[in-house]
Amino acid sequence: PVKIGMFSQSLQNGTEGRTLYTDPNYGMGVNLPSETKTAYGVMAAMQMSLAHATNVSELWFHIGAQGGVIKPEGQFIFNVPSGVRTPARLVDVGTSLTGSINAGLLKKFYVKRFGLVLQVDAKYALLRLSGDNPVTDGPTYSMTNSRLGGDLRAGLETYISPKVMFGVAAEYNLFGAGDEWTVKVTDKDDKELLKKEDVKGPEVNFGGLGIYAWINIAIPSFN
Repeated sequence: PVKIGMFSQSLQNGTEGRTLYTDPNYGMGVNLPSETKTAYGVMAAMQMSLAHATNVSELWFHIGAQGGVIKPEGQFIFNVPSGVRTPARLVDVGTSLTGSINAGLLKKFYVKRFGLVLQVDAKYALLRLSGDNPVTDGPTYSMTNSRLGGDLRAGLETYISPKVMFGVAAEYNLFGAGDEWTVKVTDKDDKELLKKEDVKGPEVNFGGLGIYAWINIAIPSFN
């Protein structure tokens, strides 16, 4: 889950939005008139049994990754490069990327074909918003928010064949909300023109409840 907070106010020139960072060459603001709460994506994970090493049955090491897209309703506010005497230009915030990686421990409790799954992870989550300056061959602006947190998961799974399992789970992600962003400006060849960290922007929260379904396919042992 990811939630982007509202970030909007009236500027002196009548434009709706709030300034993120301004220097003589690259001025940037953003207008997000409402919260964004919905993202769509996929996940993949691998598990390695620790039962032999720890003498604890059905104890696993888990590593996973999730990736998806989110579409905030809003606009970037661009000041064109120095020397071009025109007002700020507006560009819709594009379809943006969000994702996370996680690693931790997983314990399973089985009764015949059915298992209770309990999992605890450390997690790193990231969100990147971007937009292209409308000036011909102009720079691309991006803003990135990333945070460290964790998750707790409980679910049920069942064998549908000797090597294939299906499961569903509820997961609660433990993250604090934050509004610190890294703002970057790159040229048309992806060369970095400017980078500024700890810029105050829209509040982002990766915490909350998530619902997952998965298929687990066993692979042969590497021993």
